[in-house]
Amino acid sequence: MRMRYRELDFINNPSQWEVKSSQAVKASPARSGRSAVRGAVKNPCVISGSGKVYSEEGEDWCARMSCYSDDGKSGWLFTPLHTPFEAFLTSFSYKKSSGSEAFIYNFEFTEKCDGRGYEAPLDCTVARSGENAFDIAHRCGISVDRLEELNSFLPPFEISEGECIRIR
Repeated sequence: MRMRYRELDFINNPSQWEVKSSQAVKASPARSGRSAVRGAVKNPCVISGSGKVYSEEGEDWCARMSCYSDDGKSGWLFTPLHTPFEAFLTSFSYKKSSGSEAFIYNFEFTEKCDGRGYEAPLDCTVARSGENAFDIAHRCGISVDRLEELNSFLPPFEISEGECIRIR
């Protein structure tokens, strides 16, 4: 699966990336002398990374990505590392590598959070490594029977990583 933001595919997937997902927790003193800790708020997911693109096509791609980081709008982010989510391109930079045709870029996407839950307007999901129909149905909140209706699975355990699975 190639990484995609809004309607722009990455020319090739980044060579390095990191997914940071966390939650803020609240600690309060307890009578036992230990603190009571409970989850308070889910922080926005942040995906960052870097890579290289080549030639004039790479320069045009970098320029378009830069425009996305400047326009203040969010869009859907699709990656092989994480379930799709609506995000802002919060940082994008690129430079030309001297002596080569390579453009080296760095990026950071931050999940759009408005305090409400949302459902991605997706018709499919991408199978993760080792997943079967039961795992995918549980992850996507649908029944295994419905998943099998929408897809032509032979046995429900023969699903390949990266396979597009219909969920609606």
